[in-house]
Amino acid sequence: MSANPPPRARRTLLGEGGSSHRYTDRMEPKAELHALIDRLSDADALKLLDFVHNLSDPDTLTDQEMAELLLIEAEMESGDYVTLAELRVADLPSR
Repeated sequence: MSANPPPRARRTLLGEGGSSHRYTDRMEPKAELHALIDRLSDADALKLLDFVHNLSDPDTLTDQEMAELLLIEAEMESGDYVTLAELRVADLPSR
């Protein structure tokens, strides 16, 4: 069984939507992702995995996010909050 051949380079347009339209040689997208992922620490890989999972279902909250949301809602119901107008007045420098 032979090893996988190196990924083919592709020409990628840089600066789409901007003023720079230069090309660069890049790996195939999946090969480039594999190379980037292999360089991640375990902690960063977990963060990326969490991000990717949230892209597929952004409306699902983690247990911690749900607890924080419930706490915020309870604080608001009890009147334990500051309005934007109150915050702006509090931020004014004293004379």
